[in-house]
Amino acid sequence: MKNTMKKIAWLVLTAVLLTCFGLTAGLAEVENFEGTWVSDRCTIEIRPDEEEGYWRCEVAWPNSASENYEWVYTCTYDEATDSLVSDAGALNDVTYDEDGEIVSVLIVYDDAVAKFMLNDDFRLVWQDEKEDAGKDMTFEYVVKPAEAPTVEALAEGYFKVLANLEVGTAGASLKTAIAADAVCHFAENNLLYNPDVDALRANMVEAFDAMGEDEQNAFWQGFDAVRPLLDDCLEDWEANRAQFEDAGVAESMDEIMYDPLNRLAWENLRDHTLTMGNDMNVG
Repeated sequence: MKNTMKKIAWLVLTAVLLTCFGLTAGLAEVENFEGTWVSDRCTIEIRPDEEEGYWRCEVAWPNSASENYEWVYTCTYDEATDSLVSDAGALNDVTYDEDGEIVSVLIVYDDAVAKFMLNDDFRLVWQDEKEDAGKDMTFEYVVKPAEAPTVEALAEGYFKVLANLEVGTAGASLKTAIAADAVCHFAENNLLYNPDVDALRANMVEAFDAMGEDEQNAFWQGFDAVRPLLDDCLEDWEANRAQFEDAGVAESMDEIMYDPLNRLAWENLRDHTLTMGNDMNVG
């Protein structure tokens, strides 16, 4: 799931950059349609059914505050056209109560046929063969935030790593490079290029507050050693790579510095560290 989410996030980012420069033609094809797509009030949810070996595509189009038209398709992936196709679908008229519970389901028809594909702007196209309900519509992918690392994960994989960095000792530059590599991969492994910000910040504060004063001070010393090094790397990785090569982690750091999303993951962790606790209520 991590690789799928990252692939989609990267393709969305790529599409934005290509669009900005007028280079949308030739955008890499994607085989995974999983996720949520929106166009105005209409939403498409696409999920694989691994046991049955097909994709479930659900289109929800509100007709009122309590009523939805909902198309449900069973789809298979067609590699030749890079699309999800279905000849087994239905349109339901679904009514909900004020708590969001289903009150009634009326089957409008059960011979829906459709195809779902991606255009060059990485937008989903819903080709409804029954009544062309998706005519002229394109759907944008909703990149959902990744689940925030737990308090325990932050304590062990981030705060203690920097608190244990021996600043000002023999071999400090190599130790700093190793610590920098570790925290960058912590950010990458936890998908912090697209974090659940509120949960991340709350967990960071809790993990930090659980440390003693000496360990907190040691963390800030480690952070103040790692941050400028990584800032320099973000500015010019090749000019700083030698320090990581001497520490034996240059190839590991290549995975961070040559990947825009991995770089962003560290930048987010860095920035939320610098503002840690600023959004806490005081007094």
